[in-house]
Amino acid sequence: MKAAIVILLIVAFYGLPTQSQTTTTGRATSSGTCGVTSHSGNNDTINVFIKNCGVGKEQGDKIIALLQEVLAGHDLDTVNSKLDQLLKIAREGQTRRLSTEQIESIKNYLAKTPSTNFAGISFSSSDRDSTIYAGDFKDVFKEKNWPIDGPVWIGQVSPQFGVFVDVNGEDKDSPPKGAMDMITMLNSLGIPCKGQVSPLVSKGYYTVEIGLKPVNP
Repeated sequence: MKAAIVILLIVAFYGLPTQSQTTTTGRATSSGTCGVTSHSGNNDTINVFIKNCGVGKEQGDKIIALLQEVLAGHDLDTVNSKLDQLLKIAREGQTRRLSTEQIESIKNYLAKTPSTNFAGISFSSSDRDSTIYAGDFKDVFKEKNWPIDGPVWIGQVSPQFGVFVDVNGEDKDSPPKGAMDMITMLNSLGIPCKGQVSPLVSKGYYTVEIGLKPVNP
């Protein structure tokens, strides 16, 4: 159980800024990605160090607090419950990114599709996850010479959760050419997407909106 907890610690802390935690085990492990390292200490302990990985201090403190409860617990049901909580917090802290496969598939789609009615990519500049995820989309669209500067939510985050193709209200019954194909393409790549009406989109055009990261129950 102790060794398993150490492995979980490295995975769960995969997004934390500089933090360290000591836990009892045998062999040290390490991971260079995202600055996660560990080494054996005295008295059969292992020190795990996580540096510059982008999740806030509050999440880190919560994970450390839960880890301390896990290590102090003796009831297996309680331990398993706490481990589940650690994994949930870790997953909540992961920023959405396009995979290599998704990037290549989107490039292929854009290369053979006219961009005539596309008006850019919109996102919330107040939300870190949305900004980073939108940046992935913008890089791909820009490479294929598609417009990227859509409406940006400033000061207040978009109230929407997920990825959308936005159209003007007058186009809701007959979306501009390309809008429905964009929804189909993104969904086929495992990027849940649906259409919606936005007053920020001009009649005859559509945009891709990167909303907030969906919260799983």
